[in-house]
This record gives sequence, structure tokens and C-alpha cells, in this order.
Amino acid sequence: MTLGRLLTNLLLTVALEGGALWVFPRDKKLVWYSFLCNLLTNPAANLLMALLVLWQGAGMYLPALVCLELLVVAAEAFVYRLLAGWPWKKAALCSLGLNGFSCGVGLLLQGVFA
Repeated sequence: MTLGRLLTNLLLTVALEGGALWVFPRDKKLVWYSFLCNLLTNPAANLLMALLVLWQGAGMYLPALVCLELLVVAAEAFVYRLLAGWPWKKAALCSLGLNGFSCGVGLLLQGVFA
């Protein structure tokens, strides 16, 4: 995975998740929190994914994706809870929804443009 690909994935995720938070609650602070979450988790998750697939082969993609996305949801829920002061349930549901949305769009784009 190239640096350009990592940056593209990060920017797409930031735009999708930040855009979703801007459209629905229209809260600038939440968009900022989303950016911080993605800056923390997205490059690491994409790099780990690339390394796991390189090491174990393409058959590792789906299991690695599920495991890494669950870890990202947990990490981002922690950050949302910390920064927004939300209870765990709200933070986890927000993180799960945003990551499900951006992961789904990413999978669609990957299928269309691969």
C-alpha cells in the first residue's frame, strides 16, 4: 500500500464520516471529533490490513476487515465518549454507524474501481 493510497483512504473516510455528522446533527465539534478519530485509527487500520493480506494472502481480507473494523469502532467509541462526554451506548452506536457507512462506501468503490 502506497502513501498516496493511505492518504486517499483517510481523506475519503474523513469526508464521508464528517459529512454525515455535518448533515445530521450539524455540529462542528462532532465533525472535529470525527476527524481526530479517523486520524488516529484509519491509517493504522489500513496499514495493518495491507500487512495482514500481504503476509497471509487475499483470503485474510474479510476476516481482517471484520476484526480491524471492530477494533476501530471500539477505539473511536472511546474517543467520542471522552471528547463528547457521551455514554458508552451512544458513543458505540455513533462509531458503529459512521464506520459501517464509510466501510460500506469503501467496499462499493473498491468493487467498482478495482
